[in-house]
Amino acid sequence: MFLEATLLKIKHEADRKIPQWLLVFTWAFLIPPSVCLGTDMKLTLPSSPANQYKILELLYTGCEVVHGNLEITHLHGTPDLSFLQGIVEVQGYVLIAHLSVASVPLDNLRIIRGSQLYNSSYALAVVDNVGLTELRMRSLTEILLGGVYIGGNPSLCFPDPQKIQWNDTLDEQNTHKHLYLQQRSPNCQSCSPSCKNRACWGKTDQDCQTLTHLQCASGCLRCKGPQSNDCCHKQCAAGCTGPKDTDCLACRHFNDSRICKDSCPPPTIYDSVAYQSKPNKDKKYSLGATCVKECPQNYLAMPVACTKVCPKANQEVITILSNGEESQKCEKCDGECPKVCYGLGMDTLQGVRAVNASNIKLFSGCEKIFGSLAFLPETFHGDPVTNTSALEPTQLDVFQSLRELTGYLYIEAWPANWTDLGVFENLEVIRGRMLYRGVFSLGVQYLHVESLGLRSLRRVSGGLILLHGNHRLCYTTSIPWAALMHPMEGPHLILSDNRSPEECGAAGQSCHHLCADERCWGPGPSQCVSCLKFRRGTECVEECNIQQGLEREYVEGRTCVRCHPECRPMNGSESCYGQEANQCRECRHFQDGDTCVPRCPSGMKGEQHNVWKYANTTGHCLPCSINCTISCNVLDDRGCPVHPRAGPGTSIAAAVGGLLLFLILAALLVFYLRRQKHLKKKEAMRRNNPEEHGVRERAHSAERDSEYYRVLMGRAFSALCYQSAEHSLDWEIQTGGRSMNLSVSTLGRSQYPTLPMGATVKGQWGPSYSVLARSASHRSAGDQSDSVFLDAMPESGSHLNGMGPGLRYYEEPTLAGGGDSHVETDGPVAFSSQTLSQGGWGQPEYVNQAMQSGGTGCAERPSTLPRRASGGPRRLCSGLAPGSSVENPEYLVPIAGHSPAFDNPFYVDVAKARAMGADMEGPPPPRLPNGFVTPTAENPEYLGLADPWSRQRERGPT
Repeated sequence: MFLEATLLKIKHEADRKIPQWLLVFTWAFLIPPSVCLGTDMKLTLPSSPANQYKILELLYTGCEVVHGNLEITHLHGTPDLSFLQGIVEVQGYVLIAHLSVASVPLDNLRIIRGSQLYNSSYALAVVDNVGLTELRMRSLTEILLGGVYIGGNPSLCFPDPQKIQWNDTLDEQNTHKHLYLQQRSPNCQSCSPSCKNRACWGKTDQDCQTLTHLQCASGCLRCKGPQSNDCCHKQCAAGCTGPKDTDCLACRHFNDSRICKDSCPPPTIYDSVAYQSKPNKDKKYSLGATCVKECPQNYLAMPVACTKVCPKANQEVITILSNGEESQKCEKCDGECPKVCYGLGMDTLQGVRAVNASNIKLFSGCEKIFGSLAFLPETFHGDPVTNTSALEPTQLDVFQSLRELTGYLYIEAWPANWTDLGVFENLEVIRGRMLYRGVFSLGVQYLHVESLGLRSLRRVSGGLILLHGNHRLCYTTSIPWAALMHPMEGPHLILSDNRSPEECGAAGQSCHHLCADERCWGPGPSQCVSCLKFRRGTECVEECNIQQGLEREYVEGRTCVRCHPECRPMNGSESCYGQEANQCRECRHFQDGDTCVPRCPSGMKGEQHNVWKYANTTGHCLPCSINCTISCNVLDDRGCPVHPRAGPGTSIAAAVGGLLLFLILAALLVFYLRRQKHLKKKEAMRRNNPEEHGVRERAHSAERDSEYYRVLMGRAFSALCYQSAEHSLDWEIQTGGRSMNLSVSTLGRSQYPTLPMGATVKGQWGPSYSVLARSASHRSAGDQSDSVFLDAMPESGSHLNGMGPGLRYYEEPTLAGGGDSHVETDGPVAFSSQTLSQGGWGQPEYVNQAMQSGGTGCAERPSTLPRRASGGPRRLCSGLAPGSSVENPEYLVPIAGHSPAFDNPFYVDVAKARAMGADMEGPPPPRLPNGFVTPTAENPEYLGLADPWSRQRERGPT
């Protein structure tokens, strides 16, 4: 009632000559604007001239806001163009061309936004209109972007293109102010005297140009008058009725429920109290220059706007709502987007006009194509300009799998001997988000087909449907076009110049009698839109095969559904009540549980093991007594596995394998017993003769590590070569003075042998001693030895005073006070008589004899254990400090710049020495010439195990 009253009031006010701009403003804000789609035809004629008027009438009747371009072209005679009077806003450009009509009534057009420009330059183009005399655009006060082209209109009187003040209409921020204005015809009437500057769009007083910028006060973009308080809000365009953003005649950016804004309400807003973003309950989407709560049908919703094509890294998601409507939106891909099929106008086919031989392979196996399909004459004749060959008709079979097309389907050429479009028989949806020439979602023109054959088509969204010039085409009136279109779009259908229904009926081209309501896409029971009785697959039938027929069926609604092949056909009753194998009344072959099967499972792989069953006399599958899992090749007459009998080959293989296993085990047993016997023998030897065992162990260790245990007695003896063979000791005499050098030595410079502290060449060991000391080293290759030459002996040899003819050594070095019975000689050795310097050592009688010093006695040996009662740095009689390393020859840290080598195979039986020290309350064991109690590195004291001599010294003499 309110709407009717409003319309009546508007009409009454119009009769009272209320200004037209106020009527348009009231209409625009009281009633939500009606949005329609523009076109992209430019100067082409997409169909016949008669169809051109129908196209414009269908597109713009009741339209207020054109999303796209307003193209009014190829109109002749005196058509009724009153449907154009409701247009208020155009998003793109306005093109008026090739008209012979007298006037174009765009009286309420107020703003041209210029989001698209004609020839990339013009928002308004009036071109080559022979009969056009009056262009009624008196409400036009704003062109946001683009210029004006008016030319080739010989009869145009209103407006005078050169009298209109375009600098008022063109926005001052417009960067494309291109103007091409023709001269006015000399035979035209003048504007009304009330029009200033003789600028008008017609001959009446209401046709005077309305100025909204030039008369404004300084700083106003648009105004309603010359006063400073007449300025419009900065969000206004085309003028206003007041200073607020709700008083605008049009919005510069966005119209949000009659409020002009810079942007639509965002999906999230910032909560300054909680310091976080939260969803905005008032969010809206941008649709052109309008804010909408929901995106219209056939648009895809994004977070802030409505679109027709999802951007990159996004995918289209369509869901069915509870009311049956579709929710279409773009969502970001999780990672890489899935591969899809693109049609014309998308991806690599951007700018391609038609399907041809070079691109048809891209559509193979596609169920949904994002884009469009067009078949033009160049498709089947080839294109010499692009060097494209003709398409073979058999190549069209790639479209058999197509079910959805997001763009348009336009066919202007087709194989001559084909009577329908059967390759698209499975096509269900044409969404029409992109339109052919901006107009058609489905277009079929100038073909020789007799029927469309689109039996699966259920929806055509957006745009118009055009069937024109198909002189053999029938069945066009038997298709429910209104049911295919969305209810809000209406049946936008143009049927013209096809075969008449009368001719089709006379030729017998009518729907099959089983088609309900005579609705069909072509001849035969498979082309029915719906069936009168029952449908089997794609065909309409009289009845289902419930009680007869080779393949039995059951009824589900009005559809015949085939029973499972394993269901037994029943005579006089239904054979099944579902299409699964467990929904049979009786089984055709065998029954395994509740399921009919062609044969009982014989070795069929189950969840955990193979399943073996056999059929009894009633055809039921029963489990076998043996459930074989490996090598089940032997079966009985029922099909169950049996235990295989062992043949001679199997027995031989088993015997050979067993024998080999026995031999291996026997060998391992013998090895184990011999090993145990050896270990027991070794243990017995250790218990019976621990000293000899220790000697052998240490001899082995000395042989391996002789390089690290080498020690020379300073320059106190001749060059001795120690060689170890079969754990025996040999000493060789080498004479002759030589300079000191190292031959085949693995010792570093710091490991060379030096004199003990307190000994000099003129001291106890004179230069007449042997010069070569040789010791076997496990690091020497073969029989080589590390040799150190001491240049300290004259050419003529002599004997030490008091020494025997041969170099002697103790048989048991640990017995410090042993007699001659323990002394052995090893050949003659000559020593020269020498004297020691004051405080020097006495002459040794034996190689390993302890030396008595005139100084303070030192009977302790180096130890790795810490000193418990030492008040300062520890010193040995040799002037060395003991280190903490055992396996390294640098374990003795020298105080001076020399480090004596330590290489003696003798050892001290620590246990025996400790026992003797406890029994004998005498002096500590004597020292050796090198200043140590024992030279061995195998002694437990160097391993940090004991320090008996240190403890004895700490206790002091009793």
